[in-house]
Amino acid sequence: MEIDGGKDLTFSNGNIALSGPVIDPYTDITTWGYKLNPGGDLGFLSSFCRQGIPPVGFPWGTAFLPFKDGTYTLKLDGNRSFTLDYSNVDVKANLVFVVPTLHTNSEGKLTSISLEYKLQNGTVINPENILTNIMVQLSDNQANQFYVNDKKKLTISTGFASITPDTPVDISTLANIGIWYDDLLGNQYAIIWQ
Repeated sequence: MEIDGGKDLTFSNGNIALSGPVIDPYTDITTWGYKLNPGGDLGFLSSFCRQGIPPVGFPWGTAFLPFKDGTYTLKLDGNRSFTLDYSNVDVKANLVFVVPTLHTNSEGKLTSISLEYKLQNGTVINPENILTNIMVQLSDNQANQFYVNDKKKLTISTGFASITPDTPVDISTLANIGIWYDDLLGNQYAIIWQ
């Protein structure tokens, strides 16, 4: 679960915690990461997870368990509490597979990525009808990112057809492509292609 707070919401380095849901609370929620003052109108950006046992060969050596619907409490600095109601709004029903095709130059360096959008049954769709933004990350087998278009996310304004890096990207260590997107319903997805 990822939570961000406005400029007026900050906390001492690392002093943030999430608990819940109120009915039948988890005992395994941990802070996965955070960033103070990440830019824009944000005071912080923090991720929380529930770690499970990963399947054999899972690339990052961990698996994240889902969060159930309910009311959660976010604590900043141990004394400021905020409650939030969390639910997954038709996550599976609205899942879109963003299928990348990498294009390289004669040196084997990445020059662009074209994207195709499909539903679970293989039907090709127009992403403008459901997606709001797309970010692509290229990583090596240690999950080190060597290309991210986070400053130039695809939106309806830019179009969703392709990404072109400013300069060709060496992909000789490419192990996976992470495609992160938000939809109009407020769902956030991460699809990893290996």
